[in-house]
Amino acid sequence: MKKGMTLIELLVSALILAIGITSLMYSFVVANGIVMDNTHRINATEIINLHFEGIQRRDEIDEVRQFIGTSETGNSLVEFVQKQVTRYVGGGVSWNYWLEFDLTNVVTPDPATNLVVVVARVSWDNEYVENDSDKSLYMVMFTNEPLN
Repeated sequence: MKKGMTLIELLVSALILAIGITSLMYSFVVANGIVMDNTHRINATEIINLHFEGIQRRDEIDEVRQFIGTSETGNSLVEFVQKQVTRYVGGGVSWNYWLEFDLTNVVTPDPATNLVVVVARVSWDNEYVENDSDKSLYMVMFTNEPLN
C-alpha cells in the first residue's frame, strides 16, 4: 500500500480548491455591487422624501414652485426642474444624484382646490441622463392646494 499523494491527485485537488476560492471571491464582488445599488436607492429615496416634506409644508403652489426652483411658465401644465444633489455613499466616496420634478395640475370635482401631482425622479448615473435609466428611482406625491 502506497502512502502519500501522487502529483496528479495534488494538481486536481489544487484545481478544485482554486475554483472554490475564485467562486467565493466573485461572490464578494457581486455582493458589493448589490450593497452599492441598495445604498444608491436608499439615498435616492431620502432625497425625494426630504423634498416631498418641504413641498407639503408649503401652502400655495407658487411656494412649491419657488421651493423646487421653478417659476410660472405661461399656460403650461407641466413644469420640469433638474437639480444635482451630492450624498456620501461610504468608503470616503461621495456621489452625485440628479433630482428632477414634474408638476402637473389635475382638474378635480371640487372647484375650491386643485389636485397637484408631483412626480420626482432621482438618478445616480455618472452623468445626467435625460430619459429613464436602470439607475433611477421614481416617486409620486399628490397634494391639494388652494387656488388663491
